[in-house]
Amino acid sequence: MSTVCCLRVINEIVYFCASCIANLGAVLLPIFEMSELFSQRLQEEFASKSYKTNILSRNKYEEILNNLKSQKNTRTSRRYFLENVGIEEEEIRLKRRGSNKIVLPIDDFYKVIEKIHIELGHARRNITGKRIHKIYANIGYGVVQLFIDCCKQCQQKASKQKKGIVVRPILEDAFNSRCQLDLIDMQTRPDGDYKFIFNYQDHFTKYLRLHPLKTKLAEEVAENLLDILMDLGCPIILHTDNGKKFSNKVIKQKFRLGTLYFQRQPSPSSSSSSSSEEVTL
Repeated sequence: MSTVCCLRVINEIVYFCASCIANLGAVLLPIFEMSELFSQRLQEEFASKSYKTNILSRNKYEEILNNLKSQKNTRTSRRYFLENVGIEEEEIRLKRRGSNKIVLPIDDFYKVIEKIHIELGHARRNITGKRIHKIYANIGYGVVQLFIDCCKQCQQKASKQKKGIVVRPILEDAFNSRCQLDLIDMQTRPDGDYKFIFNYQDHFTKYLRLHPLKTKLAEEVAENLLDILMDLGCPIILHTDNGKKFSNKVIKQKFRLGTLYFQRQPSPSSSSSSSSEEVTL
């Protein structure tokens, strides 16, 4: 192989290694920042009174270990005991008496919570905290919440906007193919004796008729509806969002004022709503 080919291969290897290092740095940097942020917030919480009895600093943790190894009878040592999990001296666990759960120093919280949190697919506080609480004695739900607040993936998941309810518009292709009847309640701001607004609209042309009403009784509504039908003609479908009882009363009253044929059918735009009613006239 010529010298030029060797140099070209070496350059490609160097470029590949540099790219790998850069990519690794891009991955490790957010993790390092997250670890530092969690440690900073945890130290702030550790300074508060509510966490002093549950969280052990590294020095306090080592002091308890040394007291138990030397069999010193102190009040703090009586709360814990040692468990050998291996031959090496480092493979000794500190556990709390009564619960038989592992006790960790504050420095080890991050790696323990991170491991379980990732295993659970970045679960929320209660799920992650419940798993941790089964094994560890001094990692509370508040500490788990601190970790989740620092987890970038969890924050990105929470920041995604949830899709709202998609409203399907009612589309028509001819005048009087579908009209809508509703009542607007103005009892808080009446105009003299008038406390309701009769709202009648054609869905194709968006033509709107508004009539003032003193009451929402079927007789008064039917009279105003009949006046509109005499002017504009009878729609194929009359839609109302005021419910079945309202439409039944209006239709019955309209029967008294004039003879109309009607047939009830479900609404395509409000099939999931029990307060919507359509009448084919």
